[in-house]
Amino acid sequence: MSKLLDSLKQFDEKISYKCFRAVPKTKKWKTILKSFEYSCNGIAWLTITLILIYLNPDFKPYSYLLGGLVLDIVYVALLKAWARRRRPTYARQDDQLLLLSDKHSFPSGHATRAIYVALFTHLFFKNLVLTTLFFIWALSVVACRILLGRHHLFDVVCGCLIGYLEYLFQFTILKFMNPIFFSLVLNVFASSNTNDMDDASLDFD
Repeated sequence: MSKLLDSLKQFDEKISYKCFRAVPKTKKWKTILKSFEYSCNGIAWLTITLILIYLNPDFKPYSYLLGGLVLDIVYVALLKAWARRRRPTYARQDDQLLLLSDKHSFPSGHATRAIYVALFTHLFFKNLVLTTLFFIWALSVVACRILLGRHHLFDVVCGCLIGYLEYLFQFTILKFMNPIFFSLVLNVFASSNTNDMDDASLDFD
């Protein structure tokens, strides 16, 4: 069994390296690939979602998205701590945005997040053009992780599957949690807005 796993691991690393070498590492290509990498940064997505909630706290899907993104971080962190697979050694890993000492490769958090967001967009916005654009973006993010040498192929494929399972669990088995996310977010932002109004009235007086 161990020999089979070692063979699969070597095959995965070999294919991943070939994919990495397939794209020339010119400034133009690296800019394109890194743009997709930055566009799926976890902190950026949490920030954008919080801004959207602040602007429209009554729109429930934004609260669901925030809950899903937080759960995604938890799932990926636990799996990385369990698997402890190192990132590819044939590519630089110290030039990532807000790496935060994340040296583990399995699964790809960018892949889980990208697929989850694309599926979420399809579920709540029902717009063919928007959904198509998000799926193209998600697949581009997934591809850039291999082409930049951030992850092995297996890490990314599993990341896509995990992103799908996160989406499936949140809106089927864990569906009861979505109203809880909305209630928590609404209470936080409602109290924040109340405090802002109180401060404004004090300034006026």
